[in-house]
Amino acid sequence: VNVLINNAALFTENFAQIQDVNVRALGMLSLKYYAEMEQGHIINIGSNAAHVEGVAYEYMGLASTYYSMTKKSVKEFTLTLADTHRNPAVKVTLLEPEFVNGGMEHSENIEKTLELLDKEYLASVVAWILKQPPEVEVTHLRLRNKRLLRQSFGHNVQE
Repeated sequence: VNVLINNAALFTENFAQIQDVNVRALGMLSLKYYAEMEQGHIINIGSNAAHVEGVAYEYMGLASTYYSMTKKSVKEFTLTLADTHRNPAVKVTLLEPEFVNGGMEHSENIEKTLELLDKEYLASVVAWILKQPPEVEVTHLRLRNKRLLRQSFGHNVQE
């Protein structure tokens, strides 16, 4: 394996399930493949939810609190791995998009209210990250939809 893209995410009020998928599985896979890679790239897909307090709670309820907490864990894990890894031939990237139309179930209120980032665009960003020259490592990239910030709960976004 030369490239590992961790893009699984769960959005639920079942705390054990969301923790297992969003944090534990991502961490275990990242560490397993990092240890085995002679060279390559690990891209962990986080979320802008790691930067927002009470992510759209009025739309999504308790699950938004759990989701935000797990994405904060993904952020810290990935940035720590990127900063402390010892193999210069393995790159580690955290990619944090806002709401994406990628098949994750959102409430109908989210779908009707907000403009979602296109999954094809997100795939093109991943391709761009992977095309960087060997001496360039994109460690953290946050994608924010400027229209989304004006639409709803942008006043809670931390810079």
